[in-house]
Amino acid sequence: MIEKLRLAMFVSGGGSTMREILQATKSGILSRIEPVLIVASRPDAGGIEKALQEGISPTHIVVRRPKAYSCPEAFGEALLAECRIRGVELIGQYGWLPKVPLNVIEEYAGRMINQHPGPLDPEEWDHMRQHPVKGYEITAHLDLLRPSMGCIRNHHERWDGSGYPDGLAAEAIPLGARIVSIADAFDAIAT
Repeated sequence: MIEKLRLAMFVSGGGSTMREILQATKSGILSRIEPVLIVASRPDAGGIEKALQEGISPTHIVVRRPKAYSCPEAFGEALLAECRIRGVELIGQYGWLPKVPLNVIEEYAGRMINQHPGPLDPEEWDHMRQHPVKGYEITAHLDLLRPSMGCIRNHHERWDGSGYPDGLAAEAIPLGARIVSIADAFDAIAT
């Protein structure tokens, strides 16, 4: 049997994204995920009711108000304590991005799923556009992936040269990267 990854979901507002994830875990679409903790920042967050409707036990739902703590680090320790009790391996943040303290981000580095609460500003776009380069750098030493390196680095290039990170155009874009770009676009449209 495949071991499931234990997920905490930090929700605010209505909890629509959280509900979709809970339904996907129940239907088997996210069969390797086990939701074990729902954290809301206020007791009237709609996500709490949705979590209960989706079968989450009230013992797995907590409210932690950021302003109830003396500093962000203390708030973070309270969140981390809840996660540790339940053996949380992944955190999904849904509308919480500005509220998650640095100590939580550091402890769960590389294991946080974010839903940004609105459009990205220019600085955030610049940061986001670096992910192909970061992926390339992370995998560059893996001989197994060497034939795919162009796909990793250049899958956001555009035929007219307006893509990133290298501004490649037309035939200069590796064929594999063009195929990944089409698959990525299809996935974005279909899901």
